[in-house]
Amino acid sequence: MIQHLKSGAQNRLDEVQGDETTLKSNETTIDRIVRVVVGIILLYLGLGGVVTGTLGIILAIIGAVLVITGIIGFCLIYRLFNFSTKKA
Repeated sequence: MIQHLKSGAQNRLDEVQGDETTLKSNETTIDRIVRVVVGIILLYLGLGGVVTGTLGIILAIIGAVLVITGIIGFCLIYRLFNFSTKKA
């Protein structure tokens, strides 16, 4: 069963990768702005000492991911689920 799950995941990853070697934007401008703003807030909470311990680290990591995806305009999770907030 585990082998079946691995092969299914690999097949989906192959579909996602396809022939594309570049990261095609899949976020609208509003989506990107919200990601950056929320990401900065989470980074502040996690790194600014407002939230400490494990939760602070988790918030900082999520904040960093949101800021990065907001800046580059590409979300891997959107791509894996073949979802986009940007019109084609």
